[in-house]
Amino acid sequence: MTDALLATCGAGDIGTHFPPSDPQWKGAASRIFVEHAAKVVRERGGRIANADITLICEAPRVGPHREAMTSALSQMLGISADRISIKATTNEKLGFIGREEGIAAIATASGGVSRRGAGMSNAELATRCYWPASNVASCWRRPKVALAA
Repeated sequence: MTDALLATCGAGDIGTHFPPSDPQWKGAASRIFVEHAAKVVRERGGRIANADITLICEAPRVGPHREAMTSALSQMLGISADRISIKATTNEKLGFIGREEGIAAIATASGGVSRRGAGMSNAELATRCYWPASNVASCWRRPKVALAA
């Protein structure tokens, strides 16, 4: 989700903001990265419209964790839960995912940047639509990673 959010406003990727060579980020909670990306979007005049995550795994089942995951992501992004979709699919027992050696996630964020400077007042800006932007990002994880933040 972090990369997808950063892409909505051209702010690089997670490695730009949190270099993997910096030991302070080893084992850090993913909440830190997602909240930072949401803050970057807003600081650049953007808003987050929707978030969509598809988990690709054979196990564990996502259904029992979906509500908690949605609630946590809603808090991290500062958007209502009805604008978040979390779903899962299997890899039909194929590859490392099928062998339960890891999982994959595809995240998409949509939002946009306001058109400030176009001669509109703040009241007019508040009624205008934002231009959509989205990105798809994948991240590979080892098995037994906690699903809820």
